[in-house]
Amino acid sequence: MRLDFSADSVLVRAGHGDDVAAQRLPAALTGAREITVAFGPAYLPDALTSFGTPALRVALLEAGQRARRTGRRSTGIC
Repeated sequence: MRLDFSADSVLVRAGHGDDVAAQRLPAALTGAREITVAFGPAYLPDALTSFGTPALRVALLEAGQRARRTGRRSTGIC
């Protein structure tokens, strides 16, 4: 799965070659103008749903490093 973040949204893409699904969702990006990250397709959905909160904060560390995820009770930006 590939996540293309921009200032106010994230484009989520999954698939390969001609068989790709995509959906743009609201997001807030701070610290960069745009960034693209990829996660294993089996890992990301499980990680996102495990928090049980309406919003999730993803802190991207350095290239090749882990992404830290934190559940949030509100969709507001902090």
